[in-house]
Amino acid sequence: WGGSIFEAIDYGIRECARDTVLAWLVDDGVPKRIHRQNLLFKDHKHLGVAKGGHKVSKECTVAVFAAQVVTKEDI
Repeated sequence: WGGSIFEAIDYGIRECARDTVLAWLVDDGVPKRIHRQNLLFKDHKHLGVAKGGHKVSKECTVAVFAAQVVTKEDI
């Protein structure tokens, strides 16, 4: 990646992807609301998302946001 990058993690079962995004936007329990700030950061133009099982929370969704994608040829 290039520029800024951040990840957002959501634990637990959600009915749909929209519920996960809403959980990140509400960002309850995080005083600085860093997930909300990063989700709305205009420079993050690339996204990768994975969802899978979790031992404790049953499900987990991870998203990685990046300002740039850099190929090996660019390095």
